[in-house]
Amino acid sequence: MSDTEVDKKPDVKPEKVTITVKAVDGALTKFMLKPTAKFEKVFSAFESAKGVAPGKLHTHTHACYS
Repeated sequence: MSDTEVDKKPDVKPEKVTITVKAVDGALTKFMLKPTAKFEKVFSAFESAKGVAPGKLHTHTHACYS
């Protein structure tokens, strides 16, 4: 490699993952995350949006791939 060549990162935006959370009352809340995001961040944002005290959510996971 010569001095004029520089390693460049490709201009590719990271993929996003869309997570839909369904509350007991049937309301849906969608979150768009990077694949490297921690799931704790989703719960924290959902608790904040719904006004629920931190740590009071009970979860049930259902994966649906489309």
